[in-house]
Amino acid sequence: LPQQTLDDLLNDTDQLKRILLYHVVPGNVPSSTLTDGDVETALEDQSLEINIRYRGWFWHWIVEVIINGNSRVTSVDNVASNGIVHTIDTVLIPAED
Repeated sequence: LPQQTLDDLLNDTDQLKRILLYHVVPGNVPSSTLTDGDVETALEDQSLEINIRYRGWFWHWIVEVIINGNSRVTSVDNVASNGIVHTIDTVLIPAED
């Protein structure tokens, strides 16, 4: 995020909370259970669109997980004390109410 956006979020804790909750899904969701479709988030009435893409040939296949059409999952199944963390390459911004 640009520095000005970060500064704005530090002054608008309600919006910062919305963005953080939009990155959280209820329960433990290992990558092996992901499928195409919408996944509810901890932010009320907001979901993420998950697309699983397979590319490659013969014995070498790469699986990509795309969120909301433009965010890529870069690391999966990182176990934390409060759940499973999947790292993405962008900050997800929820739709306005």
